[in-house]
Amino acid sequence: MSGRSPGSFFDGARSNPTFANCDAAAAAGTAIGADAVLAIGGGSALDTAKTAAVLLKHPGKRAVDFYEKGAPIKDAAPLVAINTVHGTGSECDSFAMAQSDGEGKPAIRSPHLYPAYTIEDPALTVTLPVKHTVFTSVDALCHAVEAATAVTASPYCISLAKEAVRLTSIWLPTAIAQPGNLAARYWLMYASAIAGISFDLGMLHVTHALEHSMSALNAAITHGEGLGILCRPSCGKSIRPRPRFWPACWPPSLRIWSGCPARPKPPWASSGIGWPPLANPPTWAPTLPGPTCRL
Repeated sequence: MSGRSPGSFFDGARSNPTFANCDAAAAAGTAIGADAVLAIGGGSALDTAKTAAVLLKHPGKRAVDFYEKGAPIKDAAPLVAINTVHGTGSECDSFAMAQSDGEGKPAIRSPHLYPAYTIEDPALTVTLPVKHTVFTSVDALCHAVEAATAVTASPYCISLAKEAVRLTSIWLPTAIAQPGNLAARYWLMYASAIAGISFDLGMLHVTHALEHSMSALNAAITHGEGLGILCRPSCGKSIRPRPRFWPACWPPSLRIWSGCPARPKPPWASSGIGWPPLANPPTWAPTLPGPTCRL
């Protein structure tokens, strides 16, 4: 922030943020002459902050100008992203999304939307409710599967996606059963980050396209919840024509999706997803130089 003010706090970003949320966040920054943005939260908070960072450098513009009218993004205020979930990918990609309720949920993309710094601290995710633990990881899973099966997929995208699926399938049941397990939270955050990098280098497709229409029509449906409803049939059809991706990713993906909404749950899936948690889950996590890990 500039020397004229210590900063301004904005907490008006709802789940499935709107253009109006983004405009309000930018207005709060403009009022104090902000020259940087600190975003703390999940995908909705980060995407709102990214859009606000763009608006701070384009006086007179509104979010709708970039999301629906094609205004070019020429600059953005520096952004520091502190991620608090393991599913958005927004902390390490060049996208942002916002919606007009009842109409659509478009995206913007620009190199200016990359955060200057991202802080990934698994300790910030241990208080996530089970529902958000599940659905943020479903978001990461869909990022990986869609990126690896898009026509723009590269060998690098596919390698990152495979590892993201593998780690999510291993650690999500443990995070559900033991919310305070930092090793599980660490690896889920890592999986989400590399899935985000994978689709940033490639692209998403049918599952996210369908979900964006769903949550635009009914904003009460969170992004991850909508993906959980759609991912098994849509991603399954995407994986089948890719024989190199199928063996590595379909079996673990299927196990995770077996507990998603509208699917019969196995008798042991009282937490709502995956297969039984490990009886003695690993507790190892890489030794970090401090309380956070920058990507």
